[in-house]
Amino acid sequence: MIIALTGPDGSGKSSICSMLKKNYPRSEIIYAGKSNFRLPMTSFALNLWVQSRKLGLFISLLVQNFVYYPIEYLDSIIKFSYADARHRHVFFDRHPIDRMIMLHTLRLRRDAKRVTLTSYVVQYPLLWFWGKVYKLFFPRIDIVFVLTPCPELCFDRSEGQYPDLTEAKIKVRSYFLAMSELSKFQKVCEIKVSKNDSLQLISNQIISFMEKK
Repeated sequence: MIIALTGPDGSGKSSICSMLKKNYPRSEIIYAGKSNFRLPMTSFALNLWVQSRKLGLFISLLVQNFVYYPIEYLDSIIKFSYADARHRHVFFDRHPIDRMIMLHTLRLRRDAKRVTLTSYVVQYPLLWFWGKVYKLFFPRIDIVFVLTPCPELCFDRSEGQYPDLTEAKIKVRSYFLAMSELSKFQKVCEIKVSKNDSLQLISNQIISFMEKK
């Protein structure tokens, strides 16, 4: 079985993947985020994008959408194609839904007056395009588990990933909206996470769902 575990920073994805691996000795964890790339040029493209941010929004968006994202997409395809679950479980830490949430995040940040009109107009078609690419053409897997924790939990656990609680709320809401969108094309299961839920409890919920499938 091939599954993916995704959700905002601070939701406990990596820890839960490690717990799941202990329950399935012949399993493998594959990180589908911005590291452990299959292609050497992906790291180069990511670094190029990071450096381009110093040159302004327009140059950064060009490098991001026409250099890094195409190469990252190919790298992600290779990662997911490599997974072979005929004799084991494969757990992906993150999922390309992370590219689908960006448009929702942009809209919510606009509603919160946290992005300028110019930035919104420029970014919207680019994020719309990449969201559609991942939603319509990316390989399907058995189940995508989406962790939707309370924003306060994300903010406390994220180690500075969010500048304030409002940004954490926007990110959690973005994952929920992207999950609803993806559910029309892919098997998706929402795992709600509260402050009182232990990672072991969440792991057990996922295992129970997998065993029933």
